[in-house]
Amino acid sequence: MAINMDFLGPREGEEEIFERERLIFDAEIKAKRECRKWKRSHITTARVLEVYSRPHEKRWPVDEVLQAETGAPLKVVWAAMWREEGKGFVDYGTSLRGGWLTGKGNAKLYDTLNNLQSS
Repeated sequence: MAINMDFLGPREGEEEIFERERLIFDAEIKAKRECRKWKRSHITTARVLEVYSRPHEKRWPVDEVLQAETGAPLKVVWAAMWREEGKGFVDYGTSLRGGWLTGKGNAKLYDTLNNLQSS
């Protein structure tokens, strides 16, 4: 039985997404503190904005994607999502689960990723 190598690694056009994920993950690992309780500050702005920047089918529903990627409780994930909405980085129609980045959110994500690449 042959293995389909197309499923290993990023598909064409997804290299940038994989690189952003790696940068954010590395930054979170450096900043991670050992503690017993989750706080919304443990989910970085960059993590939330990066998930919202993905194509819809790769981020829906945002709360479940963030929970799976961070391991945080759902109420902490929602607190982080509302934090970014309150700063004007995310907008939504009927539910924050299917929101999108605003222009301000795109600029913040771009600046954050440039700072991570510089350091």
